[in-house]
Amino acid sequence: MGRPIPEQANSAIITLVAPPLTGKYWVCVITKNGAETIGPTLDSILTQTLPPELIVVVDDGSVDDTRAVVKSHSKSTRTRVQVINLPDRGYDIRRVPANINSAYAYVKENCEPFNYSMISGDDCIFPPEYSAFLLSKMGQDSKLVIASGDWGISPPPDWIKAPQGAGRFVEENFWREAGGKYPVAYGWESWLLFKALELGYRIANFTGLRYVHLRPSGTAHKFSHWGTAMRTLGYHPLFVLLRFAKNVIQNAEPISIRGNVGMLVNYFLPQLHRNDPYFEYYDEGLRGFVKQQQFQRLLRYPRLRRFRALAAALWKVSESI
Repeated sequence: MGRPIPEQANSAIITLVAPPLTGKYWVCVITKNGAETIGPTLDSILTQTLPPELIVVVDDGSVDDTRAVVKSHSKSTRTRVQVINLPDRGYDIRRVPANINSAYAYVKENCEPFNYSMISGDDCIFPPEYSAFLLSKMGQDSKLVIASGDWGISPPPDWIKAPQGAGRFVEENFWREAGGKYPVAYGWESWLLFKALELGYRIANFTGLRYVHLRPSGTAHKFSHWGTAMRTLGYHPLFVLLRFAKNVIQNAEPISIRGNVGMLVNYFLPQLHRNDPYFEYYDEGLRGFVKQQQFQRLLRYPRLRRFRALAAALWKVSESI
């Protein structure tokens, strides 16, 4: 959702070094009626050159053949596949962080500690070297605690991309330091990225390491949740407006005009969510950090260097909107 400034990632896949011996990891796969896509997803995870020791599938009440597909794959592999079957409560993408938390709770209660965890949707196809590449990078840099490959369009030259949601690896010691649980609220994916930066760690999106989503992104929420999340995380209004303009002019993100407008409306009209249980402002320390980071990013933008004083003034005037 959000775009914190990650460590500059490589633009192409480089030759892999041997993964660290401490690269033990597990994978959480979130699904809801994913019978048509979860099979290829599990195949791509199980055939990694560095496979996981455990896959936890959290099924949010599927009413199709998802459970049968998962069961078939669990019988055909030596990798342990644990399924958490939740009741059918209809579809609500906002439940995803709670579902992921249930997977982390299971691992904490039933497994020896891992070094890393990975999050995947039920429609992701990862190249065989995906895990080995990211874990080799993270193993070489103790400050790099969140990393992913990339599935989206190639960014403009000045656009540094944050780690993706699906396909994200998280270092487990950092995860525990951050609280070991996602907030069940808008902005939960970006919250962890900002928390890492606030604590002095690094994050990275290796844009040359590509993977595929079998379903188009944003089909469920139409990106309207992005504006709500930016409000709760403390995004500065000027930054939001610049993001909107950049999306419309440069097609910087794969969002339709309607999606961008919805993003703006939900940011500038938080009263629309007055009775929404998932609408919750993050703590002031994090929100202040987010604004400061965005301000520094704005000042580094090459096209604004000659107008820094004006940009700073506009930033200050619009900060309270």
